[in-house]
Amino acid sequence: MRLGKKRRRGVSLVMRVRRSVVTAVVCALLAGASMSCTGDSVPARGPVTDLLDGRDWAHFAGAKPTRSGVRITRLDRRITQQDGNGGQPNPPVNLRGPHLVFRGEIRIEARLRRTDGTDAYLHLYGETPVVYDEWRHERRGVRIGVAGDRLRFDRWDGDSNRPALTRTFGKGLGDEVRLAIDVRGNRLVLEADGNVVGTVPGRDVFGHGRIWFGADAGGGGEGWTLGELRAMPLGRGKMSVRDAPGLQVPRSTDALRDLAADLQRPIRLGTALAAGPLLTDSAYRRTAGEEFSMLTPENDFKAQFVQPRRGVFAFEEGDTLVDFAHANGMQVHAHTLVWFEALPSWMRAEMTDEDRRRVMTEHIRAVAGHFRGKVAEWDVVNEPMSDEDEDYTDSNRGVRPHLWFEAMGEQYMDIAFRTAREADPDAVLYLNEYGVEEDGPRWDGLYALLIRLKKRGVPIDGVGFQNHEYAADDRTDPEVFRRKVRALAGLGLKARVSEMDVLVGEGEEDVQARQFAGKLAVCREEPNCTSFSTWGFTDGYGSTADIRNYPPSPGNALPWDGVYEAKPAYWALRDVLGRSRRRAAAKTAWTNESDVRGRCASLKRGRSRSCCDARPEHPLDRVVREDRRRDRRDPVEGTAAAADRLRARLPCRGASPARPPLRGAPAALRSQAPDWHVPLPPSTAGLQQAAASGAAPGQADDPEAGHGQRPLVRQPLDRRLNASAVRDVPSDGPRSDPAGWAGYGYCASHSRFFWGLRLYLVCTPTGMPIVWAPASPKIGEREVLASMLETDAGLVAEREGILLISDKGFGGKVFEQDLAGQGIELLRPSRKREKARYGEPTLKKFRQLIESVNDSFKGRLDLEQHGGRTFEGVAIRGAQRTLAMTAAIWHSRRTSAPVTRSLIAYDH
Repeated sequence: MRLGKKRRRGVSLVMRVRRSVVTAVVCALLAGASMSCTGDSVPARGPVTDLLDGRDWAHFAGAKPTRSGVRITRLDRRITQQDGNGGQPNPPVNLRGPHLVFRGEIRIEARLRRTDGTDAYLHLYGETPVVYDEWRHERRGVRIGVAGDRLRFDRWDGDSNRPALTRTFGKGLGDEVRLAIDVRGNRLVLEADGNVVGTVPGRDVFGHGRIWFGADAGGGGEGWTLGELRAMPLGRGKMSVRDAPGLQVPRSTDALRDLAADLQRPIRLGTALAAGPLLTDSAYRRTAGEEFSMLTPENDFKAQFVQPRRGVFAFEEGDTLVDFAHANGMQVHAHTLVWFEALPSWMRAEMTDEDRRRVMTEHIRAVAGHFRGKVAEWDVVNEPMSDEDEDYTDSNRGVRPHLWFEAMGEQYMDIAFRTAREADPDAVLYLNEYGVEEDGPRWDGLYALLIRLKKRGVPIDGVGFQNHEYAADDRTDPEVFRRKVRALAGLGLKARVSEMDVLVGEGEEDVQARQFAGKLAVCREEPNCTSFSTWGFTDGYGSTADIRNYPPSPGNALPWDGVYEAKPAYWALRDVLGRSRRRAAAKTAWTNESDVRGRCASLKRGRSRSCCDARPEHPLDRVVREDRRRDRRDPVEGTAAAADRLRARLPCRGASPARPPLRGAPAALRSQAPDWHVPLPPSTAGLQQAAASGAAPGQADDPEAGHGQRPLVRQPLDRRLNASAVRDVPSDGPRSDPAGWAGYGYCASHSRFFWGLRLYLVCTPTGMPIVWAPASPKIGEREVLASMLETDAGLVAEREGILLISDKGFGGKVFEQDLAGQGIELLRPSRKREKARYGEPTLKKFRQLIESVNDSFKGRLDLEQHGGRTFEGVAIRGAQRTLAMTAAIWHSRRTSAPVTRSLIAYDH
């Protein structure tokens, strides 16, 4: 029997109303029991983990651990615009405390105790915020807390600095509230005092499977106490707690800082750093600690960050930067004590001239006193010169008329420098300014100011030239800059390049490289220039990001791009330092007779004495010494004897020094060229240099031209490099055109190196590739693997109890400890005179299975068997291999593979 359309609609509506009523009654009856108001059963809870006891909350800004919990002080920390307007909230993140790594569903519980009506908030960050130069990029996260007598919830989706969702729930909450949030896929279930008060969409806010913690206080009170913070998995969820990484990073001996330290007059190579990425981005941390010998706090010493309320200080982020510097043998150039920008609103408030002076001197004493003996240098006064033409013709004499000047006149600088000297007597005191690298009234005004300060006996030690170059008009000739540095020397003042970055247009990387290199060359050559610092080092966190977009579009002003691949500017900096290093090394080789004899003896070849005398130690010497000491085969050269044979072919002047491995991303690993090249006959060598430089054969005759070039493997192959030229290469076995061009003529079978690069695979036990990276064979296997795991941290986060099966070459106490810290167990065969390792019988079976699967891949893509001896063959087979691996990785990630699968390192 058919019902009418209107009648059917009426019946459907009645049924929906009945279901809603029934659901509401059930929810009311079962509140707090094993059913939620959504009708879903509450998943079983797993082991509970305490996130307060034994965890680091002492380095969290505004927090103080007590017996009753962690006391949270109201900071009211905000970031103002350059003109002092606005006030973007800048609550702290516990970067050095615990964070969660999870998969599936989890639950977080907290107990908030208020004593004076303070609004209490707990922040859960799916991605930690990024603070650029005085601007905060709010990424994905939520805030849950008690405002007044209601529960408040805010969610940020990463597309605005304002919450995408704000909700309030319940009412009548007291001074002590137990809060809970269940993360159930894309739903967040909120509880207060044991009752479910609401469910909100999660919008994948914790999609990366990580949660960092923060806390803040609002309203008119002074603070509140976090009495309890716990986490637990729900249902089949998995969870682990990670503490912050160690601050000390592994060091190479051929980074920028090493080249600068080896100069006849050493200088410091520095950069501006931020605490956030330092503790959450391993590539940022490792590159900073390895490449630089000085750091400048980008924001964390500025007044609005360090003293957000009068008498309330937040030194924790600054302390983290200082601790990082000391852990890695770096100096700290502290920035800044007195500035007209980056001031908290209370410092800008109306007050008498005497009160203004008191505020300035109290701030200097407190901040410089806290870091006394921990920092080497201070920017005491920052940017005192005016941007207005009229200030250079009136009584201001070019000094900017800001609030400090209005209260004390030009003498505010005298007072600031003298107060800083009293607070930190051993620190070197600088004035820091922009736009004074070029000729003009701005430089003239500064120079006249310096003369006045010196006459008044102000304890100023030097001047920092910021060297921000954001447009073509900002680019200063290095010789013009040199005149400024020498002028300071005439006044008895030091100089430094303090904040250099060079924003360029598309295709202007060579311009950027020349500007960086030119300013560094001046600093290297002028005796009173003590350091060269960039304002950040990677475009991923550069202050030239376009903040008109959300998320901001990165700039391109720094020596590394956003994925830590070195740009020509980096190689240009190395070139400036490396040329001096080679000259110094050659001079030492001529004068240090005992060292010469030792080096010549190590060659064990029939070379003339004069040739040995002129040749500085080559990086390969160190490789061979380590190879002999370890009593094992070298992963690239084969054996120490084979390396000796190769060294015999090296020219007396040596080849380009080894370049440091750039860590953090497969793209960076792919950019690694051979550290040195087997010398080619003149015809081939000229073509090789021409291919790298773009010049015609015969134009690249500079004996030092090889140093600082971009990696040869990234340059297009010059088609003039024909088979006849390659056949002239010294031979140890079969090779193809690309192998000879890349300088790998010595390889008996170069196919495993994939045209000058070794291919690394991480696979499942059945041989399914998970992640891959081609890298220079000169980079250590352990280093490549560690970088791959750190780059794709999800491989570790998403899998519990990973077993890494490898060969003997992956042995090493430090390496194994690092893997253990990531929850990875290493299984490898025992080495000589080493006690047999548990599980070795199983290891043999696994390796046979892996090799059989991967050999089938290699057999289909083998370069030697499929025309790989030509450039075209390499290109085609390389593309096929990349596509095959990409498809396999995609399939592995998209399918519901068992969580018990292992990671397998296969280095061919």
